[in-house]
Amino acid sequence: MGLMNVSYWKAREILTRNGVEVSEGELVNNESEAVKAARKIGYPVVMKIVSPDALHKSDVGGVVTHINCDEEVILTFRNLMKIVKKKKMILEGVAVEKMERGIEIIIGVKTDDVFGKVVLFGLGGVFTEVIKDVAVRVLPLTRKDVMSMFNELKYGFLLDGFRNYPQADKGKVADFVMKVVKMVEREDIHEMDLNPVMVWKDRVVAADVRMVLER
Repeated sequence: MGLMNVSYWKAREILTRNGVEVSEGELVNNESEAVKAARKIGYPVVMKIVSPDALHKSDVGGVVTHINCDEEVILTFRNLMKIVKKKKMILEGVAVEKMERGIEIIIGVKTDDVFGKVVLFGLGGVFTEVIKDVAVRVLPLTRKDVMSMFNELKYGFLLDGFRNYPQADKGKVADFVMKVVKMVEREDIHEMDLNPVMVWKDRVVAADVRMVLER
């Protein structure tokens, strides 16, 4: 069995094809297209290098958040191009996406030699490596299984409302996870990280994805 790393934009397309909601965004190739896309989406936006050489975009400085005006879009595009040139990357374009808000969660998929497909669910974003607060299940998975995973999270109470964050609709989160589960059953996914998935009230949307397919 061979494995194939999927570029960010292709991974987004696979998610969309399977009904998994992603942040509104466009793939652009120059400054003027970037500004036009940002205006259409509405500020603030996020910009990301899309390259098969930058699967971990943040590690190379390829993700810039909180971009609030046309001038910042232009400056960011130029800075990203400097990174591309310095790292000698193959460039597919620059993603301009809506900057989502909410509690960050992670939904991961791994292929275990013994158990097969395994789904990981927990707090995402900057919390992933620091807190490591996750629940794990082996496929196949039911919606009831997903709901039970909430109770295993030490910091799952954050989804019940915390400071400036409203209570999340856990039912919608469970529905989102089940869409991912069904996608894994349909597609040849060997490994995948949806991190972060942004949860705000009844809205659940994947803000970033890394995917490896089996070929």
